Amino acid sequence: MNEQADQLIFFMIAGEIFAIDLKDIAEIIPPQPLFPIPWTPPVFKGAINFHGRLVAILDLAEFMNIGQTGIGGEIIVLNLKLANLGFCTDQVMNIEFSDNHLEDNKSNSRFIDRLILLDEGEAGKLALPQIIAIAGESLLR
Repeated sequence: MNEQADQLIFFMIAGEIFAIDLKDIAEIIPPQPLFPIPWTPPVFKGAINFHGRLVAILDLAEFMNIGQTGIGGEIIVLNLKLANLGFCTDQVMNIEFSDNHLEDNKSNSRFIDRLILLDEGEAGKLALPQIIAIAGESLLR
């Protein structure tokens, strides 16, 4: 195993598996009470107080137009150097090194950087810069 390989966290939303680089995550937390954010699109489910910082919580499934995330799953909070943003999940699955999986750069979604081939199927590695940019733009409308 390559010690320089990225670690990925795998999670499920709307019946599909996705992955994010572990270095891009601040923390995975249990479900929290969400406080409404006035005048935001419905994909923003609310905000939480995360160690004294306001973090918007996005229903990533609804944002990507693949369904909705269930109630009661963990919240993935992004590294605050990237954005004050978190994602609802249905289930956080596991952490693995990226070199344990074959990768395919063919994805039809602007939200997926590449596909990761797994024993159980495939996982979409999220294109965080695009997601953060588009989510930010939707708040400005």
